[in-house]
Amino acid sequence: MDNTDQPATQRATNRAEREEVRSARKPLLLLVKVVGSGVLLFLLLSRLRLSELVVALREADGIYLGLAVLAGLLFLLVRAYKWFLIVRPYLVVPRFYTVLVSYMFALGISIFTPGRVGEIARIGGIGVTQKSAPAALFLFDRFVDVLVVFSMAVLGMYLLLPYKSYALVLFILLSVSVMGLFCIPRIYGSLQRLIARLPFGTKLDRLFRSVALMERGTIALNILLTLGSYTICIFEVYLILRAFCNPKLSTVLAVHPLVMVTNILPVTIGGLGLREGASVVLYGRFGIPEEHAFWAGFLIFVFNTLLHGIVGTVLINVRTGRRAA
Repeated sequence: MDNTDQPATQRATNRAEREEVRSARKPLLLLVKVVGSGVLLFLLLSRLRLSELVVALREADGIYLGLAVLAGLLFLLVRAYKWFLIVRPYLVVPRFYTVLVSYMFALGISIFTPGRVGEIARIGGIGVTQKSAPAALFLFDRFVDVLVVFSMAVLGMYLLLPYKSYALVLFILLSVSVMGLFCIPRIYGSLQRLIARLPFGTKLDRLFRSVALMERGTIALNILLTLGSYTICIFEVYLILRAFCNPKLSTVLAVHPLVMVTNILPVTIGGLGLREGASVVLYGRFGIPEEHAFWAGFLIFVFNTLLHGIVGTVLINVRTGRRAA
């Protein structure tokens, strides 16, 4: 064998071994998430009376729940549109409907994947000229999501945590990180060599290069749409709670971003159990009944993830069937 081919062959072998290890871990990670969801739901239901949960749902105001479903649809459209704006330069045929269907389908997959990484499936089926740039921009989009969620959670941290100065420091760090996104196009060239030396340097370089090619207006619009989408989500949770009781909008504004932060932890299926438990504990600090807080956490998952994921899966299968025919 030629010596020049040996490094490439070794890299290919190492890559195949890593993929094999990842494939072996997937069933274990899914089992951990299933067990985690089951344990948390069991603990919750042992604390809450199932009969009270059923009565609360039965007596809920259907009008407010219907409005919450419509708000969830608006939330989906804003989220899908901001992703469409990011990948539009790489689309063979820039159709928002195609991106929307793939986005919904990815929501369904993300329920069963660690850290919602299954959402990267939104790249499939949209017809891109190259997959490396959209895959890197997916990480950028998720990074903006995390920044915005933590920024919105600062209010709840300030009100609920004993060390209020920590919330202010976090807000300053998040603000600096957001402003840093606008500097990437200017400083990428000078940081390219440093990035290449870091762990996962190749992937980081691909990410920074893709972001560097984005216009600052697109970055700003992505941040604003992310903020707008989560604001809609907060109002949606308010509508859900309004179907059960009469909460203050300021309470939901303070609490729900903290619930979303806990949902980042990939220990259950779609955050099931963890999100409801956080809702019960945090809303309880503001006098919201536990059964109402439980339904607020569970129904936001149903309206914004499960329902859209099911619709996306159906539409993907219908489109695949038409192509096969």
